[in-house]
Amino acid sequence: MMKKSKVLGAGMGALFALLLGICPASAEYNAGVIAVMRGDHDTAYKELLRPAELGVSDAQFLLAALCDVLAGNGPCGEVEAFVWYSIALPRLPDTNVGRGSLARTRADALRKNLTRTEAQFSDNAIKNWSPSRHIDFSRLPKRITPPPVIAPSADQGAETNQ
Repeated sequence: MMKKSKVLGAGMGALFALLLGICPASAEYNAGVIAVMRGDHDTAYKELLRPAELGVSDAQFLLAALCDVLAGNGPCGEVEAFVWYSIALPRLPDTNVGRGSLARTRADALRKNLTRTEAQFSDNAIKNWSPSRHIDFSRLPKRITPPPVIAPSADQGAETNQ
């Protein structure tokens, strides 16, 4: 598990370093990219959120990628990733290997995993989004994951059959 995390971290760091020069000048955006490269996801989220809310498509894409990679193991998760990918899509270059293509692929994949409530919330947030408009993700109910099913061991099964 540690190796996968290091590989993801290195890959995300390289992606963010590459995109550092692409975004219009924004101190918050740059601070967010640097925080991701340091592995400080909470700071990265906070720094990227404002430029994303102001309509900077690169910040929206990177915020979506951050939430996508963290998948709920940090300050954001899949619903936010889906929303930010979807909001950024119309303003990202749509090439076969570009950010637009990646955003579309990830948004489609994430959409399939949303609950009905999450999908309705997301659709509403995307439809009503405009620059400077805050999306209150805290209103979204947290997912309740069922406890794992533990199958009886072969020894336990044999005891009950006697």
